Amino acid sequence: MIVAKYQENHWKHIVEKGIDFSNVASQPTLEITTTEQRSRLRRIDMLLNTGDHAALQTLTRLEMPRRLLSEECLDEARAMKLPVTVIYLSTLALNNLSQSTPFDQWLAVYQSLNKGAESDGLKVLRSRHPLRVVTQHLLSDNLVAESKLRQCKGDAVAWCQALELAFDHARFDFVLRILRTLVKKKLDILDWLHISKSMTRRKQGPKKDQADVRLGQSYLLIRQQLRSSLSSVDKVRSTLSLCASDCFYRAKEYALTLEAAKLASAPEDRARAAYETARVHCHLDDIPSTLKQLDNMIALMGLDSVDFERQPPKEFVTADAAHALVDLQNALSKVGQKAFLVSGTLLGFARE
Repeated sequence: MIVAKYQENHWKHIVEKGIDFSNVASQPTLEITTTEQRSRLRRIDMLLNTGDHAALQTLTRLEMPRRLLSEECLDEARAMKLPVTVIYLSTLALNNLSQSTPFDQWLAVYQSLNKGAESDGLKVLRSRHPLRVVTQHLLSDNLVAESKLRQCKGDAVAWCQALELAFDHARFDFVLRILRTLVKKKLDILDWLHISKSMTRRKQGPKKDQADVRLGQSYLLIRQQLRSSLSSVDKVRSTLSLCASDCFYRAKEYALTLEAAKLASAPEDRARAAYETARVHCHLDDIPSTLKQLDNMIALMGLDSVDFERQPPKEFVTADAAHALVDLQNALSKVGQKAFLVSGTLLGFARE
């Protein structure tokens, strides 16, 4: 369970009466990039967890004009696995917006996960609501039965919420079972496109959680439901194929990786598919096939291969080489790595 227990009353006075939002509604809505969105959510989460309520109050007020209380912002907080922030934003929205849905539902879900039992708000949802059923199974840590899912009642939005909740908690067994249930319910293609958008966006999250064959199978199952001759739909199908390929690779299912990469048919995805294929061959120590796929990737990217044997010799500039090594180490340092020598002229020079 990724949700740590947290006492909401630590900051609840800020939500209920501590911030004056009287002038916020009259201010123009400002746009925000995905990077900025994630940055501010991490900042809010840090302030909540450290108990710096004064800074939290100031930041909240500053961010209100930038759609802080929007479904998109709340969805990003859920995808980033920031449960405390989800509870905070949901509570804030319920106290300041006339529209309560879906904030009340997500508040009920995350309060339940926080305390380890169904909250009063969750009990308000129908017993067969998909979101409530998935929450119950997350609480019990039991596998949700497909027969139980078939009994659930809800529109496409409710089912998508259940999928997102299962995905955000890395319960890809739930995800696959929910999708199999939805296939039998014969959803409209627009509903499947909505699910595709949600699932592919979440693929950009923490990769270490996504080394699961069932997640790859889920992407391919969604792909199968998108039957249309429209080029825009074909692009979505291609993206789903690449998502599946990446999941299979991380799960070390290399045959499945190659098969999924072949399904990436959109022109703009073929170079990425060649890369996916190349790294499988590289992992299997098939160097000739790896180089062939890398050449294919370069060609698909519209780049010219360089014939080094026909290039005239260039003067070796020691200063430039030194700068290149320093730049390389600076780049590696940012990710906690250190360069080292394994072979070549430079190693020989170091040994001298």
